[in-house]
Amino acid sequence: KVNPENGYRYYSKEQLLTIDMIKFLSSMDIPLKDWHQYIDKNGFYLQELIQSSRDIVYKQLQTLQIRLHRLDIAARGLKDNEKYAAESGFYDRVIQARNILCYPISNPDSVIDFHKNLSILFDIADQYHASACYPSGMIMDYSPEQKTFYVYIEIFETLDGQPYFRHFPEHHYRCIRQPQKSIINAVNILPEYFKAHPYATVIESDCIISPVQFKPYPTELQFCDLA
Repeated sequence: KVNPENGYRYYSKEQLLTIDMIKFLSSMDIPLKDWHQYIDKNGFYLQELIQSSRDIVYKQLQTLQIRLHRLDIAARGLKDNEKYAAESGFYDRVIQARNILCYPISNPDSVIDFHKNLSILFDIADQYHASACYPSGMIMDYSPEQKTFYVYIEIFETLDGQPYFRHFPEHHYRCIRQPQKSIINAVNILPEYFKAHPYATVIESDCIISPVQFKPYPTELQFCDLA
């Protein structure tokens, strides 16, 4: 009913209940196209609506937890980068456990191939419903017989048994700061290390500190004997 004098609208209790349900559907981010599952001209289906809403809230909580984890990783990385910024040679540090997706790259010198493989990794992460996050970079598995390079991204989830997945447990790493892409020539730059450690894995990680400046920044080469 509309008051013709002032244009005010009046609703019955039944209509107010419908309005409340519509507002609830909107607040739960349930798409308009799906509303017919919960409401029609005869009434609304509260049991189904509650269950769907619970599923949505649990998914939102999971998303928020992942975002919080990403922020924790970024904050921890920033703090470590600042802590070791003045180091000029090798230093030791403990790096927490990491889940990584990595994809082989045959031409590690190629910027085009690097970004192409990085895109492939994000597609793989999406395929497995994994939450890809920074940092990213390259990994080298070294042995006297060969060097194998990979592009990598970190993920939140554990994907045991899935191709391209690697888990690096918490570990004491031998680290050194080097210019970007030094991992490609690490064997020539640091021959004494590889002579003493003929089987090694090297992880390249960006050393970004705040405020971030628009100029080349170093990378940290993290050496371990996990290969």
